[in-house]
Amino acid sequence: MSIQMVKLDVCQHNQAGNFFMSSQYWAGDISSSNGWVIAGDVINSWNTAFRADWLALQGNDVVIDYYRARRILPSGSASNLKLEGDFGTAAGLCNSAGLCCDIVAQNDNASNRPAHIYLGGVYEGSVQGDQWVASFLTKVNTLITAFLGGIIVDGQNFNWVAYERKTRTQTPVFAAQVNPKPTLLNKRTLPLI
Repeated sequence: MSIQMVKLDVCQHNQAGNFFMSSQYWAGDISSSNGWVIAGDVINSWNTAFRADWLALQGNDVVIDYYRARRILPSGSASNLKLEGDFGTAAGLCNSAGLCCDIVAQNDNASNRPAHIYLGGVYEGSVQGDQWVASFLTKVNTLITAFLGGIIVDGQNFNWVAYERKTRTQTPVFAAQVNPKPTLLNKRTLPLI
């Protein structure tokens, strides 16, 4: 058995054609050595465990186009892809092309820098003034609690982790919270055409 870490991208768009991608990292001790298979198992486990909570935060015009996963540690692998097509389940449309919810993930890495998941495609009514509304925060906290519980991949626990690119190390996330103010994505998050 060896520690395997997978980067998972959730790729979405709304009816206006705006593209959102949220990246996260998952790691666990697993016996399989085939990175492509492990990446596919992470997609399937994530989809089963978190899809409903994720879609509840999305405007009803937002579509999960696909999941892309790739093993990062101990060495890279080919990307595994799963096409989806599920729509957000919130009552309203997507709020804004650039508005996102910043989930700040605390961990014990040497740099003491938190990891972030930028959740785009949030629904109208999720923000009042410059603050998230309580009902939206409740839904995000439900997702965070589920993330902290991890997923099961090939019978083993996989945990949400923070990845430090410079040192190529990962550390488990032990707590997370929502940045109280909405965050605007910059143009680097838009797809190149």
